[in-house]
Amino acid sequence: MTRIKTIGFSLKFFSAKLRSLPLSCRIAGIGFLPAVLLLNGLLTVGCVPSVAGNTGSIKIDGFVLKEFEVENVLFEPQGLPFSIQPAYAYWLRSGDAIAPRWNTFEWHWEHEGAMCGFTENNSAGDCQVCDLCTHLQDVTGLPCMGIAPVFEAGTFEVVMDSGFIQTDNPQRVLDLRTSDLIAACANPTQLPLSFFNPAASGLYRLRSTQSVKWKGATNGEIKLHVVETGQGLAQKVAHQLTWQIVDGANYWIWTIEGDPLWLENFSPNLRVTDIRIFRGECADGSAKGKQCVDPDECMLVKPSRLLFLPNFQGTASGHPGESSHRCYSNPNANGGNFINLDSCRERYDYPLNQTTRKPTTPTYESVPARPLEKLTWLVEFDTNYGSDADLSTPANDPMPPEAKLIIEFTIQAN
Repeated sequence: MTRIKTIGFSLKFFSAKLRSLPLSCRIAGIGFLPAVLLLNGLLTVGCVPSVAGNTGSIKIDGFVLKEFEVENVLFEPQGLPFSIQPAYAYWLRSGDAIAPRWNTFEWHWEHEGAMCGFTENNSAGDCQVCDLCTHLQDVTGLPCMGIAPVFEAGTFEVVMDSGFIQTDNPQRVLDLRTSDLIAACANPTQLPLSFFNPAASGLYRLRSTQSVKWKGATNGEIKLHVVETGQGLAQKVAHQLTWQIVDGANYWIWTIEGDPLWLENFSPNLRVTDIRIFRGECADGSAKGKQCVDPDECMLVKPSRLLFLPNFQGTASGHPGESSHRCYSNPNANGGNFINLDSCRERYDYPLNQTTRKPTTPTYESVPARPLEKLTWLVEFDTNYGSDADLSTPANDPMPPEAKLIIEFTIQAN
């Protein structure tokens, strides 16, 4: 057996040698990567020659393993009642699981003396691209050099920085072995083998001891906010509203940004309860993993009603679900919580005890499940229906159209 000092991972020869091996070794090869991993001890002791090292040091038939490239990296929540739109950040209930996914997991082979840009996934001549997501059953010859990888512990892992900013000493969350990396390939018939249940909010990211390019909008990172179950453990998220005239009336509007990758999204195991409206402009919330936090000096105001319309097309009165997707303010609310979706009054003339619970997240409606249809939130200030732009005066003051307003959602775990 030929062996180079192991630094990061080993590459096990098996396909080209399979017919010359004893029966026990051929069984290991037929099962491909999962079987190779399970029988790693057998392979190491003498059945299959191996070569090990880092990217840049492994050479086979004049080709050098230059780098790994992982394309369209996402993190996807697992085990939810239904699938939700992928996002740059997620709000999860404590105990929810999440797993890394990607479209390709490539290793790039460059012939010695060649200069390969690897801008495309196609192999040609001195530049060979072997994709673990597509070359699962056949690694003989080019572009995979007749070998399959067995990654050692710590080669690929998920780590977490609790402050939402990368540090030199993140917490290790998940170790990804070879079978995990294969199962993470985006395949509708295949679920990830490895996932994790984030215990705390923070920046979670992929890290490797190898030379790796994490390609895609997320760059191999995800911001996670974990909401604990129980009274008093709710969290808050705020967004800046934009003034707009809809159906001839003044509204202040917010919709989650991004398409098809949303700026943030929420587990269906969470829901919005209290909603408050502030007069002011957002402060920077990046230290908390948020776009917006309420500034130190901002003033609570009272809306007359709000609407949360799925698939908003520019009209409120003409929206087919307008009558069931609105809540009027409670005149007796405390702490500025004039609207609570657990006790929503659909009409202004309804008594305060005639309410309906509205199960929804800030980004989509949960019941019925409309996870792909963005909600648009429209906040109205009509003094005829009890709105007040200045709670410090006895009169109901009108809201000027140029006013800067913030919407704050209270997020509760179901």
